[in-house]
Amino acid sequence: MNFARIAILLLCFIFTKNELMAAGFVSQDKNDPQKFYDHLGKPLNVVGINRFAIYESEDNKDGMSTEDYFKMLKANGFNVLRVFVREGYLKEGNRPVRSGLEPKLGTYSPEHLAEIDNVFELAKKYDMYIILAMFDHWYLRHTWDLTIKPEDADKNITKTVYAIPGKNMESFYTDERNIEYAKKRIEFLTKRYKDNANLFAWEPMNEANGVTLVPYSKENPIVVKWFDTMSEVIKGIDKNHLITLSLTGDVYSEHGVFYPWEKAYSSPYADIIQIHAYGFAAGEQYIRGLLTTYFKVIKGFKKAVFVGEFAPEKSNKQRSKLLKKALALGKKNNIPMFLWTHRYDSFGELTEDDLKIYRETYNIKN
Repeated sequence: MNFARIAILLLCFIFTKNELMAAGFVSQDKNDPQKFYDHLGKPLNVVGINRFAIYESEDNKDGMSTEDYFKMLKANGFNVLRVFVREGYLKEGNRPVRSGLEPKLGTYSPEHLAEIDNVFELAKKYDMYIILAMFDHWYLRHTWDLTIKPEDADKNITKTVYAIPGKNMESFYTDERNIEYAKKRIEFLTKRYKDNANLFAWEPMNEANGVTLVPYSKENPIVVKWFDTMSEVIKGIDKNHLITLSLTGDVYSEHGVFYPWEKAYSSPYADIIQIHAYGFAAGEQYIRGLLTTYFKVIKGFKKAVFVGEFAPEKSNKQRSKLLKKALALGKKNNIPMFLWTHRYDSFGELTEDDLKIYRETYNIKN
């Protein structure tokens, strides 16, 4: 091999590497979608977790500030954090009344946007990445109460601004007005954060199948169409970032048979398929059975796969054992496992034992 050829190959290598680094965004390996690269083009081994309202200290572990929570996550090896926009107010614990992202259709809260901005600033400071859920099905579903009076709205729970008198909750996906305002929100958030290097992926809705009359059922075409429509809006503005699709877990399996959402998972917009897994009351049988089946079936779609939410209940005496085994199964299959954290629900916040198990599983030095 002569020097000229060596020089050309070297230049090609440098150009390719620089081109990759210059991209400035998280990317997937073209030959293996389960492999990721950070915004500098370096391999990124995803260690993820959920802290959907990290911007609220009242909802965080031990009342931690947003920055203190980031520090704790960083110290324990986490590098991807899944966060939701706030849809509205729900009275839990000592959480004060705060505005949702969209207190009126098409109007976005400056206070909440400042909280989300701060999350991205801290992600940059601590070299972490954010998956941003742009809608939250749980709040939408459980606040589709048209009887709540405006004067009572902030006392316990606020109804969704997408509710339409005389129409059921599936109109969230199908009503022209709701579709247009959902597109406006998606467009607004995409334009605001599209150039952010610490955005890992967009998620149009946390558990997109949740606002239906038959909740969490087999594949529903109105949901698939909504996801594709919103993803088209994202890609029309931002062609650099990935998109992830999440559905609720376990309830689209019946009598031990798993029914994947084939059209949704095959969508050209779904770069990452999320499994949400909560069947741990069945113990190790669940891990050996349905969870293993989920992995096998969904990997067949040739997409990246995350367990976007999972957790044994905090009252489960086998919690630590089940957490260890679930993480081990994920590691064996090269599937990141995002623990669900919630100070006020039955799954609870992070414990010191949880953190220790994560560190041991992923060989993280604290």
